[in-house]
Amino acid sequence: MTLSPSTAPVAGNTAPSEQPTGRSLGVIATIYVALFLAGLVAVSAVTTNPSFPAPSSGPHAIVAYFQTYPMPIRTSAFLSFGAVLALAILVACIFYRLRYLGIRSTWVDVALVVGLATALDQTASHLSEWALTWPGITQDAPVTLALYYFMYGFGGPGFSVPMGLFVGTLTLIARRFSLLPSWMVVAGFIIAGIGIVSWFNLLSPTVPLLPLTIPLTRFPAFAWLILAGFMLPAASRRAL
Repeated sequence: MTLSPSTAPVAGNTAPSEQPTGRSLGVIATIYVALFLAGLVAVSAVTTNPSFPAPSSGPHAIVAYFQTYPMPIRTSAFLSFGAVLALAILVACIFYRLRYLGIRSTWVDVALVVGLATALDQTASHLSEWALTWPGITQDAPVTLALYYFMYGFGGPGFSVPMGLFVGTLTLIARRFSLLPSWMVVAGFIIAGIGIVSWFNLLSPTVPLLPLTIPLTRFPAFAWLILAGFMLPAASRRAL
């Protein structure tokens, strides 16, 4: 069997690969954060009074909130689930970008794992939130509380711990291969440290100040991911 000139392989010629654009990661990160914040506003004091309950609010207040505001909660779950999809895409695109830059490090694989773990935990949290909007669920207080604490576990420390590890792992890679400025590296390590400390919320979710480690991981991580998305190089410096 012979190959025609049009089908014969040419030495040194490989299939063209898609080259990532410089700003794509920053745009995806911005979409992720925008959708999440929109979902947060749907259950904030701007829309509901009171705002979404914390674990320290007490069983009666938690059940009453979900009985009173099913539509804002469902809207929040809808928007937040969209944010999760953007996060999963972001994680995959960051993994591809780092591989495209020629980085062959175990930490790149770790970043993929903890990034997807963050997305999966957030998915479980928002689908639990969505389940709480169905008629009849909130009339059963034990079921409501069980779903609420599942939601808090997945979306609280279940989110902030892997998100902190995700940012921390990317920071390690950025420091090792000089991908980001030093101030971003310092900020990344601080976010990672706070995220790891938020793990202790699983032991004491109502201890004063300890629950603050969750938003102190979440919102700085949002800003860090957007900035890193725009700052990460799109091509290896050797190719520039």
